[in-house]
Amino acid sequence: MALIKLKELYPATQVSSRNAEAWKLVYDAIEEFPNDEKIIVDTEGMLIEDPCSNVDFKKLMTDSRVHILLHNSTVVMNLIKVFCVSCGYSEDRV
Repeated sequence: MALIKLKELYPATQVSSRNAEAWKLVYDAIEEFPNDEKIIVDTEGMLIEDPCSNVDFKKLMTDSRVHILLHNSTVVMNLIKVFCVSCGYSEDRV
C-alpha cells in the first residue's frame, strides 16, 4: 500500500473545486506506483471543498487503486461516496 500526503504535494490549507492543480499533482504521482498497489491519498491538514466538481478529481477517481482518506468532513465524504456510486465505483474508496 502506498501513501500520498496531499499537503506534501500541494502545500496549502484548502483545495476547492476550482483548484485543479492539487488533484492533477496527485494523478501524476500515482503513475509512479505499480498497477496492483492500493494508493491512499491522505488529506490531513487540508480542507477539501466540493472535489467532485473538479475534472482532475474525477479523472483521479477513475483509477480503482486510489482511495481518499478524509479527516475533517463527513459531508465531503458522503458527497464523494455518492459520486463513486453514481459512477459505478466502490464507495469504500473514501
